[in-house]
Amino acid sequence: MSSIRPANHYRDQSAGDSAGQPLNRVFERHRICVGPAGAPAPQGSLTTVYGQKRTIFSLRGRPALVWLVATWCPSCQAGTQVMAAHLARLRADGVRVVELEDYQDLGHPGPGMNSFGPKFAGAAYRSPDWTFDVASQALTRAYNPQGYLDIYYLLDASGHITYVNSSPGSTMSQLLARAGGLT
Repeated sequence: MSSIRPANHYRDQSAGDSAGQPLNRVFERHRICVGPAGAPAPQGSLTTVYGQKRTIFSLRGRPALVWLVATWCPSCQAGTQVMAAHLARLRADGVRVVELEDYQDLGHPGPGMNSFGPKFAGAAYRSPDWTFDVASQALTRAYNPQGYLDIYYLLDASGHITYVNSSPGSTMSQLLARAGGLT
């Protein structure tokens, strides 16, 4: 496997490509997605802001939104604020949010998740339905091989990918519709 790319390689993503295609299709066309809808989510490890290690496998049993961000990215910061405003709706649909800082913040300096989370999620930072963690290098490679600043995967309770997109600040309505279909 190649190493994580330098910061100047990474770029922000909008809710679609230049032709206006949804990112789910763009990801599939360019083989960016870790697997097609229905495929098992790749395994990988993460570290909580409290220093505890866990795996993607440990998320099974309940739908999860696995969201990789770069903490220095403005759309990621804005997306975290939007997520906080919609957390109750996701919770009502049984979805927990796992927001992951990409490994070494994609090679660019940014705040740690222990300061990023409270600053941008506000009171929602303490919710048991939302965790702020740091992805291992292997997890970042598996879920974000192209180095997108803001990419998420919606997993069903059995750990299968059901939806992939980017920038929840711009795609929240689509995410909520997909999350509502999991229960």
